[in-house]
Amino acid sequence: LRSIIDKLQDLVIKEADKGSGIVIMTKSFYNGKILSMFSDDNYEVSDIDCSTLVKRTRNFINKHKVQLTKKELEAILKQEAFLASFYGLPKIHKSQQINEAVCAQRSELITCLEPNDLKFRPI
Repeated sequence: LRSIIDKLQDLVIKEADKGSGIVIMTKSFYNGKILSMFSDDNYEVSDIDCSTLVKRTRNFINKHKVQLTKKELEAILKQEAFLASFYGLPKIHKSQQINEAVCAQRSELITCLEPNDLKFRPI
């Protein structure tokens, strides 16, 4: 039982980007794909902590509050700030390797170990 639990802890289960598929992959494969998304210029690491950003945003809003209605101002300032989680959904419909495995295996359960053309949709 312990070996089964250990194996399950090394897996990540995600819904597919489209359709009703479920993708089961190792944590190392998933983490590698997610980290590769950060290697392009679309994302950057900020050295500004969340509380500083919230303070700057509130100061900016208060400085320009005459342009907002009372209701809009209350709605904006009422929001709580928190760090967002970043994850990705596998785009299995765009992977040629997965499509080939589907055609070859003709089953509800498709095995395609670590397809290198698998992309993820960031969430």
